[in-house]
Amino acid sequence: MKCYSLLLGARNTPAATARFSKEDEDRLRTVTFRHFPDGFTILNADGGWFDPLKKTFVKEESRQILICTAQPRKLAAWCEDLRKALRQDELLVVEMGRASTYPAKAKPPRRAQAR
Repeated sequence: MKCYSLLLGARNTPAATARFSKEDEDRLRTVTFRHFPDGFTILNADGGWFDPLKKTFVKEESRQILICTAQPRKLAAWCEDLRKALRQDELLVVEMGRASTYPAKAKPPRRAQAR
């Protein structure tokens, strides 16, 4: 299984403001859940970018969506649906690497106490 990260800024969503609208948040979660019902993580962040025309740094809310899947071909359909729902020209997805799980340590058996 590999993990992937998608980065998204609020100014590129249909609301086109520095913050995500409730509708844009709902679209993001609904589309992602449809493609990855076993789970995902959405991290809220503050981000921004340099606007060369205005020569200034533009601040905006950002989201990082973390997906782990053994079926990377699912990413293309998810990205296409998300791109359409949020009216994006393109999406940035970063392959983060292999995911590992670690089992809980087995507890030693309890000894009966002498009475």
